[in-house]
Amino acid sequence: MTSSLSIVEWLVLALAVFRLVRLMLFDTITRPVRSYFLQENDEEVIISGSGWRFLIGYLLTCHWCAGIWCGSIVATIYLLAPWTFPLWLGLSLASISSLLHEWLET
Repeated sequence: MTSSLSIVEWLVLALAVFRLVRLMLFDTITRPVRSYFLQENDEEVIISGSGWRFLIGYLLTCHWCAGIWCGSIVATIYLLAPWTFPLWLGLSLASISSLLHEWLET
């Protein structure tokens, strides 16, 4: 299967991955999920458990690692199921919104 992405598709997917990584690693709404893998407080983050639990915990502390995995998953899903584009577009628009908010707040 060979597929090439347009610039617009690439940008939408890139921004969607950015937002997905932020959602997984930093947003309050996903804290209950992270709490199974991590112990978080204001000063430090400690990875819990061992084996798969530790590996997922490590993934949730490294935006570089999470970016690689999220990017691979998003690209694979989109290439296999192009009808998921509205989902990625929604995440992409949310990332632009959050970036604009941060920019205006500084």
